[in-house]
Amino acid sequence: MHLRLTLVFLLSVMATCAPSPPSTRDAPFVETFHRHGKTLIYVLAVHHSSLRYPEPMSDPVFKTIQRVFSSTPPDAVIIEGVDPSQVAAFCKYTVQQCGSAQYKIPAKACDESSIASYSAVQMGAPVFTGEPSAARQLSVFKAHGYTIQDFFAFWILNNIPQEKRHGAFTEEQFQQLVDRIVRYENHLLGTSVRFSPEDLANWYAKNMSSPTSYLDIDVEDTSPYPAPQSPKTLLHTLSAISTEGRDASVLDTIQTVLKDHKRVLVVYGASHLDFEWRGLVRMMGVPQKTKPF
Repeated sequence: MHLRLTLVFLLSVMATCAPSPPSTRDAPFVETFHRHGKTLIYVLAVHHSSLRYPEPMSDPVFKTIQRVFSSTPPDAVIIEGVDPSQVAAFCKYTVQQCGSAQYKIPAKACDESSIASYSAVQMGAPVFTGEPSAARQLSVFKAHGYTIQDFFAFWILNNIPQEKRHGAFTEEQFQQLVDRIVRYENHLLGTSVRFSPEDLANWYAKNMSSPTSYLDIDVEDTSPYPAPQSPKTLLHTLSAISTEGRDASVLDTIQTVLKDHKRVLVVYGASHLDFEWRGLVRMMGVPQKTKPF
């Protein structure tokens, strides 16, 4: 009994003394974990912007991913932003199109997930997604008392900053975004729930106090936690719910993939490190940080 209590105490002390997550202000960078003959290489990305990098291969995120593949090629890759049911189609169509065009296709999201997947496919390494399924995510929203309309609204608003990374965002583009997101989520969920641009506009007027217009939504507005000087909105709350579920799924996926693979590459937005850090250190120990670019 005393030995068990001592072990529990030591584990508690180790968890308490674990270092804090590094600042993500200098992303992209790499955190490399080693434990029991396994290696986890985590690229903390800044999401690709074709406005900032019209030549995609000059993007430090793309260069960092290429450096990993050339120096320590992984035997499995975990990517962000793809529903588990869509990974095979994503690799077969979107990834191949993006790779063949050197990631320069108008209106096509050729991002860091695309280049990581393309490189993996080229060398025969399997690609996994860290995302929970749409059905699982919706169930979490419903468990907190929210509806499928709230779920649609969240994903529409959450995608607005991503759209802005590739050009000006107009009312016409907003309407196209609403139609695209609702059609896609209905497909994933096996539902046929109507949610038009007008429905979103009404939802926004009822639930959001700032920004005044949904066209002005920016990264800070979709963050899980608002800045201290900013008012907390429903979008912040929904983002926190989504982030908690997504990061738990990433950790579960990493643990599962590491069972069958020796060297695993994860490519996710840098902000996810804050929420996954304790779980990663508990699983793989304290990593070594490097910044190739």
